[in-house]
Amino acid sequence: VIKARLKETIAKKQRLMAKHKVDLCGKEILLQKKKLAGISKKGKANLTASEKQDVMNKMTALLIQLKHAESAMNAANKAFTTASKALQAALAKQRQGQTEKEKEKENRMNIWKIITVLSTNQYIINL
Repeated sequence: VIKARLKETIAKKQRLMAKHKVDLCGKEILLQKKKLAGISKKGKANLTASEKQDVMNKMTALLIQLKHAESAMNAANKAFTTASKALQAALAKQRQGQTEKEKEKENRMNIWKIITVLSTNQYIINL
């Protein structure tokens, strides 16, 4: 159970990191789109042709990064789902084991009760 819980926690962290990376790529792409549209702080178009080409190249690279980040996020989601299911199975198995141990303990108690009753009856008969 501890191992399953650890795997689930790691998968959860990886999932959060992948989502964060997707978010960062998305924000950077939006920033580059604004830059490409020529929106500066003063609202003037201030990019030369070479600067526009640089922005286009950067956006292409960002789109590729975004695609990879989304793939990583999907993989992390699958890993998290698998780890969560494994944890649930381990917890169920642990609960079942505890139930069996409780039944075994109850059976031992019942056996001791029977032995006590039988020995008490034998003592009474011997009187």
